[in-house]
Amino acid sequence: LFAAADAAFALSVNAVTDSLSIQWSLNVIRAAMPGETVIGESRIIHKGRKTMVCDLTVTGGDGRMLVKGQATALPVPRDTYEVGRQKKSV
Repeated sequence: LFAAADAAFALSVNAVTDSLSIQWSLNVIRAAMPGETVIGESRIIHKGRKTMVCDLTVTGGDGRMLVKGQATALPVPRDTYEVGRQKKSV
């Protein structure tokens, strides 16, 4: 269930900008049945310069809510981590 929420969260925030997750809070309301299809959804509820906050929901194949939560992302400029990957000429 966490993986479904995490995938939805990553897709939603990284569609806006490169980011790192910095906080999670999930409540498991009920368990998924073995082999049950689950659907993770993420909705950005705050998009600021320093953080983005998402509302997370995971539902089962029958439409019933399995997980409800919230996650926070830290936007990271691409050049922050690409500088270390540049090849230096000798």
